[in-house]
Amino acid sequence: MNNYETMMAAFSSGNNLLTVVGGITYFIGFLQYVYSVRLLVREKLTPFPVWMHTFYIAHDSTWAFLFFCASFHYGWNPIFLFVSIAHMAWVLLEIISLVLIVRWDNSRREQFGLYFGGDATSKQALLMIVGQLAAFYPLMNLCLHFFGEGSYMHTAILTQFIMAIGPGVLWMRRGSRAGGGMGIALCLIGSTVISFQPWSIWVITMPEVFDTPWFYLMGAGCLAITVFYAVTVSRFPAKVAGTDGKKPIW
Repeated sequence: MNNYETMMAAFSSGNNLLTVVGGITYFIGFLQYVYSVRLLVREKLTPFPVWMHTFYIAHDSTWAFLFFCASFHYGWNPIFLFVSIAHMAWVLLEIISLVLIVRWDNSRREQFGLYFGGDATSKQALLMIVGQLAAFYPLMNLCLHFFGEGSYMHTAILTQFIMAIGPGVLWMRRGSRAGGGMGIALCLIGSTVISFQPWSIWVITMPEVFDTPWFYLMGAGCLAITVFYAVTVSRFPAKVAGTDGKKPIW
């Protein structure tokens, strides 16, 4: 039984817990990127460093394509088709985030200015984005080579690890809630809790791979980091309403 068939067997077993936990996991994942787009539109700053966006594009577009192919191969399997469509939607949100990062001067300066003497043109930013994508796509294919065909669960847990540890460094460098806030900080805690426990979709689907002390130890470390980030953000001054009078994003 290959990885695709293992996933099909798990999701076709009538395990309601797996369905519920899977739905919550995907919901929180989308919520994180809705926050990203809203913050970029309203505050013109991203809650995630640019390399996270490019990594996620490489990961999610790869699996959108592979799950579409797998769905066709297995008689248009509805679970695989849903996962493919979900990852297409993620890719759209990730691309929108990158477009806005390049478009807004202060966001582009923050993300790329360090490498170009304090400022960066749109062309320079785009070149760096293309360069990162050129590195991350081969990395994704190397992971597939290491883990084997259909190794979605193996690479998806890496995205949860990155989401836990990556954003807070940017928030701490800013020293404010601008481009972030308590809402996204709590989302990180939620996604970490739902991903690294005995009834996560990873452990239920592939217990022989993920039901190990190292998996839970990594989860404990990620949870400690996300809690630390949330506490740090809570100590930053609260946002104030803008000149348009709109309530700031929490």
